[in-house]
Amino acid sequence: MNPLLLHPSSSTSFFTPNEVYDLGRGLQLWRGYFQSIRPTIGKIILNLDITTGLFYKPGSLIDLCLEFISSFTGDRTDPKLLSPAHGFPERQRRNLSNFLAGARVRIDTGEGEGTMRVCKGLTRDGANAILFTRPDTGTNTLADYYMRYQNKHLRFPDIICAEFGNDRTRSFVPLELCEIPPGQLARKQLPPEKIPDMVRFSSQHPERRLRSIRSGVHLLRYGQSDYIRDFGGMKIHHQDGPLTVRARVLKPPTLRYGSQSRQPTITPSEGFWNM
Repeated sequence: MNPLLLHPSSSTSFFTPNEVYDLGRGLQLWRGYFQSIRPTIGKIILNLDITTGLFYKPGSLIDLCLEFISSFTGDRTDPKLLSPAHGFPERQRRNLSNFLAGARVRIDTGEGEGTMRVCKGLTRDGANAILFTRPDTGTNTLADYYMRYQNKHLRFPDIICAEFGNDRTRSFVPLELCEIPPGQLARKQLPPEKIPDMVRFSSQHPERRLRSIRSGVHLLRYGQSDYIRDFGGMKIHHQDGPLTVRARVLKPPTLRYGSQSRQPTITPSEGFWNM
């Protein structure tokens, strides 16, 4: 419970920003820790290991959108690329909308830290083309409404907007007033071309992996957690380090090739052999 309150988490895993890898396309990989309790012969053991989580890249929502579509455009600096009036393709808009659906977005309201809402997708039109009617202000474009009644002059009124709420309470907010907060898991499928990067980041030499696990023990604060103390009578012995078990290496089997082979049998070395 203690680490789940302090760090981004998913089920039995939690993640820290100590080791982060930038995947591109608005995504990051964060190193994390997995733990579970396992019954064994004569005792209960704690299983702790490292894991990897997929996160949205924090910061301006405009920057995130530009980075996502940069694989198609080659440019991640010009916000006009997100403008339907400047030829923003509908297919790219749909892909980007699906990518952001479900993400928590912080909206700049001009007061304090703003408000946090869940993004439902992206509009087809820019703020200067979205019309709406209110009893107190009449009919306005979204850009005019922010300028007249919110005192916010939009820098990019012709680019698409973020959509929030449902069919009954829909609202649209210009992207420049939105940002992605740090430490947010992206519950999306990893793009196939990014899988090799994921494998490289997740793989560690055994000695380094053990060092990472040891640092995770300190983050978990087993001896200091109020939740463990209040549970009563429960102690986790981790001061002596990981559990040591006796083991042996099995002799590899002898492989037999066809009778016409130059070498009829072969014994693998270090787990592999030359075909």
